[in-house]
Amino acid sequence: MRDGGFEALDEVLDEMMQSEAFLARVEEIYSDYFLTDRYLSNGNGTPAIDLLDPEDYPNAYWFEDLPEGEYETALRFANDAVAREALKLVSYVVRNERPFSEILTADYMVVNPYSAKVYGVNASFQDENDPNEWVEARLPGIPHAGVLSSHMMMNRFPTTATNRNRHRSRKVFEFFLATDVQRLGDRPIDPTNIADFNPTMNNPNCTLCHAIIDPVAGTFQNWDEQGRFRPPEGGWYTDMRPPGFDDETLPAEQFTAGLPWLAGRIVEDPRFAASVVHIMFKGLSGQDPLREPTDTAAEDYLAKVRAFEVQSEIFGEIAQAFRDSDYDLRTVIKAIVKTPYYRAANAESLDEVRSLELAEVGTGRLLTPEQLHRKIEAVTGYPWRRNADGDDYLLDLDWFRIFYGGIDSDTVTTRITEPNGIMANVAARMANEMSCWTTARDFVLPPAERRMFPFVERSFEPEDDNGFEVPAAAQAIRTNIQYLHQRLLGEYLDLNDPEINRTYEVFLSVWKDGRKGVADGTYDAFLPFQCRAVEDFWTGQEFPDAEKIERDDRYTVRAWMAVVTYLMMDYRFLHE
Repeated sequence: MRDGGFEALDEVLDEMMQSEAFLARVEEIYSDYFLTDRYLSNGNGTPAIDLLDPEDYPNAYWFEDLPEGEYETALRFANDAVAREALKLVSYVVRNERPFSEILTADYMVVNPYSAKVYGVNASFQDENDPNEWVEARLPGIPHAGVLSSHMMMNRFPTTATNRNRHRSRKVFEFFLATDVQRLGDRPIDPTNIADFNPTMNNPNCTLCHAIIDPVAGTFQNWDEQGRFRPPEGGWYTDMRPPGFDDETLPAEQFTAGLPWLAGRIVEDPRFAASVVHIMFKGLSGQDPLREPTDTAAEDYLAKVRAFEVQSEIFGEIAQAFRDSDYDLRTVIKAIVKTPYYRAANAESLDEVRSLELAEVGTGRLLTPEQLHRKIEAVTGYPWRRNADGDDYLLDLDWFRIFYGGIDSDTVTTRITEPNGIMANVAARMANEMSCWTTARDFVLPPAERRMFPFVERSFEPEDDNGFEVPAAAQAIRTNIQYLHQRLLGEYLDLNDPEINRTYEVFLSVWKDGRKGVADGTYDAFLPFQCRAVEDFWTGQEFPDAEKIERDDRYTVRAWMAVVTYLMMDYRFLHE
């Protein structure tokens, strides 16, 4: 792309959006809204399968008679497939290049080989043991409506006899219609003024919101508190507005299929496209879309109004392009990436008003634990975990996922976006451990296969024993530092750039001190045990003695470890 310029961006993005990492990121973005990971096997909530009614799914625990090891694997795969069914439908639609509106209008659900047995549906798979293979399936008697009819979504956003699906309705507006219903009534209400009979129907303080959410709540009438399809025998409540959407009432013949009817109305509404733009913008930039300012007396009111109007116009154009593309999600992502909100940089000489107008433009965002986890493995070739079968420190709730600003989709549902002291310490530990665990391992590989040190060998020292520079070695070290800046930080710098010089000084100072310390016995020539390369990380197979790296007499390995630590603690590695 650097050679092709801005015109080549589409091609690069198109290629990137065919990857599994892209689909995983789409799932993560919507997971922050759906919060159904609460029901994963390693989550804090009730396991998903335990929420299924045995009357509806008598085969839910089909794996109970398997041998112990197989039982545990099947339980985890089956439970997590049920928990993430709504999210997998989202990625399934994108993977198969269907209109993104199908996340609501799909007359099917998706299952893998394990959840298909839970639901008792017949489905054909290429590999009956592959938990990552997803196919379409239909439950008998269930009027599917994409994620709206998802059993786990119903449980995650439950209802009660008094709530009457209003919670579910509010979430429909929030997720799929870019509307925060509660803000429509964002004014103090004096409860002493609510003396009407049935105030949700008759009191102006209440009807502003209830006139909007109650009809949609009625379209959920066939789904009970536990998310089971149980059409009410007596019909819907007569002391509420009739089921419907906007000014349209749900036809009587559609009462058993209220959600498919609702899904069709939602995707025809322009706000559906806007909701997708807003969600993807938040997922890509880490920022909420701007809200129209309401305090006309504020000094920055006009600047905020201009910022809001400009963003609204841009988002409106993206939403229209989304509709014109037959709801191709990739159209939205490419358009957002091309906007100044994602790409702007280096604005200078801004006055106070202009700074307020551009406050949300081109800002970086802290990587989520999931993103940082993938980035670490992508650049180093190894995940941040002790061994191949260990816990991923940034993904595991018992390690650093919450400490590093993540969520558990249960009690912690809002991500921390501004680093704090604990997060800084987690990042420092990550940088130290990853540099220790990966540097020697990388040097074991042939240069063409190395992720981090393709231009140097451990024998390359910048100065000779008399303190004179060794030009060829110093040049190679600088070239590798230049490569690391590009690989870890995304920077394309000249060899004489001040940033390259600073990193070179890190290498040089650590090497000099270490070389002297090894020579006089202050430092041990052996690497710390964890930093040695004696066996393959993934297989545990021991390297031949000639290939093992256990000693560091020249102190070059530890000097490179210092460089990697320095770069992995950099703002540009931890943010995007």
